[in-house]
Amino acid sequence: MDWNDNAEQAAFREQVREVLRTQLPEPYRDLVLLTSNNNRWDEDRASDDPARRADAEAWTGALSARGWFAPQWPKEYGGGGLSPMEMFIFKEEMARAGAPPVGGQGTRQLGPTLILHGTEEQKAEHLGGILSGRVNFRQGYSEPGAGSDLASLQTSAVRDGDDYIVNGQKIWTSGAHYADWLYVLVRTDPSAPKHRGISFLLVDIKTPGITVRPLINACYDHEFNETFFEDVRIPVKNRIGEENRGWYIAATLLDFERSNVDGSVVCRKTINELAAFVRTDEGRAKSTLDVQPSLRGEIARNYIETEVLTTSLSASSACRTPGRCRTTRRPSPSCSTRSCSNGWPVPARACSGSTRTCGTPRTSALRWVRASRAVMCGPRR
Repeated sequence: MDWNDNAEQAAFREQVREVLRTQLPEPYRDLVLLTSNNNRWDEDRASDDPARRADAEAWTGALSARGWFAPQWPKEYGGGGLSPMEMFIFKEEMARAGAPPVGGQGTRQLGPTLILHGTEEQKAEHLGGILSGRVNFRQGYSEPGAGSDLASLQTSAVRDGDDYIVNGQKIWTSGAHYADWLYVLVRTDPSAPKHRGISFLLVDIKTPGITVRPLINACYDHEFNETFFEDVRIPVKNRIGEENRGWYIAATLLDFERSNVDGSVVCRKTINELAAFVRTDEGRAKSTLDVQPSLRGEIARNYIETEVLTTSLSASSACRTPGRCRTTRRPSPSCSTRSCSNGWPVPARACSGSTRTCGTPRTSALRWVRASRAVMCGPRR
């Protein structure tokens, strides 16, 4: 595999860098994308401070002009129609510049899921609001007794005519305090096997009966919440997909959530800055590397893990880009059309005849070894 940008990719990377250089609002430059700053745009769009709202609107406009507010959406839905490799480059450059993500979970997760599974009426109602930045969606999955075992969730939805009556509690609802809508998993058939009796609903957070309470973390940041539903009436038309088949809609959404390209870039940037700092006079004075030599190994291990993560994500993006996808067997038509051609995730059952392989090149492995040696032992003399 060729790990360098081709001419087209290099030109696209330069376009992204130019927008970041010239149009990224000053308060958004080189943010440390920790938990609090990762939601900076979401907070600014709902802020009482006109200056912060203006920053969010300016950055929204700059990205929207190029279709980059939802860069991975197909162009027919107002997105950028970027290929998986272009998306990798876009997210890599955004994270490298410290620019906060925009659009929240609506652009990254719910929007693509609606495009695949929503009705035309649902798309018409929700995609425009997401794309303009006017509507912020947040996720309501976890419960006090259903975290890792999410399918054990107990929030109930009982059909009553054209509505569901929802009762229960969600926890760790990230950003619910500035959300406009939630997408939630509810149990619509308590007698079915736990993965099958679940439905996927869209919920206006202003609906009577919904209460959001803050959960303040150990750093005194307010990111998480607990959300209570007490006899909340949700129209049946807000259900995505079939009743009792919401688990599979949720799995599609999580496919979109888990790329983490920006996270890998932030990790790489942090570890490189750390390695550079400990070689300075100030770093030598402050570090404990001389008295705790095992820390050198820890830094090297973290560096290698970061390189593996970033390189694996790059390989995955390349494998989902037309002309650069290698398979051990001929892919099924659905896989070829929906994954190799446009990069959208495909359920495993649709690709059962294909196993993608993207081996790690020897040159990259050597690069990791040389880099770890440099961190642990310093440059060769």
